[in-house]
Amino acid sequence: MYLRRRVPETARYLVRIAGDNMMAEDVIASVDQKAADHTQWEQESWQDHQGFRYYFATHAREFIVASVLWFLFDIVGYAGNLFGPSLLAKGMGLTAGTFGLIMFAVFSLPGKGLAIGLIDRWGRKPLQVWGSIGEVVALILFIALHGRIIALPLLGLIIYGAYTLTGSMGPGSVSTAGIFGVELAPTRVRSLVQAITVASGRIGATLTSFVFPVLFKLYGQNFAVGLLAVLTVAAAILTAWGIPETKQASLEDTSREVLRAAPSAALASSSES
Repeated sequence: MYLRRRVPETARYLVRIAGDNMMAEDVIASVDQKAADHTQWEQESWQDHQGFRYYFATHAREFIVASVLWFLFDIVGYAGNLFGPSLLAKGMGLTAGTFGLIMFAVFSLPGKGLAIGLIDRWGRKPLQVWGSIGEVVALILFIALHGRIIALPLLGLIIYGAYTLTGSMGPGSVSTAGIFGVELAPTRVRSLVQAITVASGRIGATLTSFVFPVLFKLYGQNFAVGLLAVLTVAAAILTAWGIPETKQASLEDTSREVLRAAPSAALASSSES
């Protein structure tokens, strides 16, 4: 709590919400003195007085899609995280906790590393779409090879590992990391939009915790896993259709927030630094 209180407000907050240009200049200088030296700050205010209603009218599609994507991916992700280990670990003579640690070290962590290297080169959308396709393929294999997986648990570990790797590389590092809620929302409503997207994800996680076991019991494993595959395909299509690409762009561009050129460049520079 002490360290968090020592972090200054962002330059974008100070300019667009607090209306304090001088404090924003100090923050930028603390990060990138060169950018501050080449920025001519005027006394004119760039403070944003628009409300959520205004931005929802202009950004409704982005806000809704970002929230739905987190909702869908948390249903799929939490179902896999909660029930995958318990289904496979016993056949391998492992506890669910030990199985989960193996998945994290061997598959999830490398997936995050790949995402770090690719997310601003390849882009958010292709990373999430192809990561989702990888998850779907793994889920279909899990259904098709169910009988063999029971007899050969190592095969199940490999398939579940592929599911974990592609999920961590894709949706786990894009939608469920909160990127779209931040990058698609203007400064004035960014925290509110992020709160909405996070809440959507938590609703999905809670829902799958209660509903997935019921579906599993009533209709069987293949139906439950197949439903996860269908939801993942829907999320991949929604990503391709409803979200703009935001790689290597400033927050002013990704959120379609208009600022004058000089402060905009300085704010972008402080953010990138």
